Amino acid sequence: MSEKSTICVDLDGTLIHTDLLYESLAKLIKEKPLLLCFLPFWILRGRSFLKKQLADRISIGVDSLPYNHELLAELKVCKERGNRLVLVTASEERLATDVARHLGIFDAVYGTTAENNLKGENKRVLLSNEFGAGRYVYVGDSKADIPVWRSAASAWVVVSGKNPLNGVEDIVADRIFKRDINRLRVLLRTLRVHQWSKNVLLFVPLMLAHRLKEVDLVLQAFYGFFAFSLCASAGYIINDILDLDADRQHRSKKFRPIASGEMPLKVAFLLVPLLLIFAGMLSWLLPDKFLLLVVLYFLATVSYSVWLKKIVLVDVIVLALLYTIRIIAGGAATTVPVSHWLVVFSMFLFLSLACVKRYAELKMLDGSDSDKITGRGYDSADINLIGRFGVSAGYISVLVIAMYVHGGDVQNLYTLPEVLWLICPLLLYWVSRIWLIAEHGKLNDDPVVYALLDRVSYLVAGLMFLVMFLAT
Repeated sequence: MSEKSTICVDLDGTLIHTDLLYESLAKLIKEKPLLLCFLPFWILRGRSFLKKQLADRISIGVDSLPYNHELLAELKVCKERGNRLVLVTASEERLATDVARHLGIFDAVYGTTAENNLKGENKRVLLSNEFGAGRYVYVGDSKADIPVWRSAASAWVVVSGKNPLNGVEDIVADRIFKRDINRLRVLLRTLRVHQWSKNVLLFVPLMLAHRLKEVDLVLQAFYGFFAFSLCASAGYIINDILDLDADRQHRSKKFRPIASGEMPLKVAFLLVPLLLIFAGMLSWLLPDKFLLLVVLYFLATVSYSVWLKKIVLVDVIVLALLYTIRIIAGGAATTVPVSHWLVVFSMFLFLSLACVKRYAELKMLDGSDSDKITGRGYDSADINLIGRFGVSAGYISVLVIAMYVHGGDVQNLYTLPEVLWLICPLLLYWVSRIWLIAEHGKLNDDPVVYALLDRVSYLVAGLMFLVMFLAT
């Protein structure tokens, strides 16, 4: 490559680890969902028209996009050496111009217009006319770029999976920028499989009714577990799509697969209906009430992602409800009655955990430039009040256990119900400890995930099970 060569750089999947078409669609869904009714008509008019309509109605936060920093660093070096840099992309031209203006290293920008989708052969023709065939370097990432590489003096290839030049014998890559991605690991992280542990709550009614030995009911509980898990994963993906901007500004959430670009937005959009279909198929094997609860849960999670999480206090109450719905659904899946004691206990305990989640997020604001949680309605002044709410709710859950042990219902299930009193100090210790950890700033933004990695939590849970066994 000559020191003065023109370097033409693709945008989607090359300079950024995402696609601005799907970024625009995600932004439209979040900010102007009513316009989705026009989407089929825009698609019928062609991709160029679709891109223009999306660009006319939304703006992309180009400062927080997941840039290919290795390539960007190399381009900056080339710029210093005197190379002319040109951004040429199938993304809408105005969006591409915003990216170029933000980076400040490009001498020219070419993008898709209403008349011309600048991809593949169209891109080759434009670059050959502007710079001459064989007189520019082209940086791309997909098989659609093969015609352009054939016309370029040098091929630079960005690889994030399979090399697009595999099997192409007449093109040799002079530079390869490789991003190693474990697709299976990325998929599991996108689905948040570790969060499926929360759906173990569906087994609680069966366990407390002492019916875990009934194989057919356990099998039904497993069907319910996987149905809820798949439905929850669909909800997580929707949340991550809608929260792209906020996640990319968060110190840890920016590494999530969708926010970081490891999981392509196109694939994420496809995963949602697939997960819901499989969840529906599993739910169909169970009583109708369970299916209704799955639908209710999904609608609640979407409402939370779109709107409810921004409303102070409503958000933590909804989170507590989502946990409680899991327990009620466990009863529906197995036709095991769920006592009002269990429902009330669940609401207060999970309200406490929801509050500690917000408390931990507010605690993270200490020493930062912001006094608000991104995408939430809380600011740093709320931390003490949220702490009081959460600790009170946790202690009330202990009180509910005490009232249950003292009541008459317990006599029907346990031969030594007085032993169950030992659960109260164990739960009191665990709730107090989780709040103490949060106060010291050592709790991440999800107390359930913390508990799954915490040996003390396992010890306390084991002791509780031992107490229940001795009381039986």
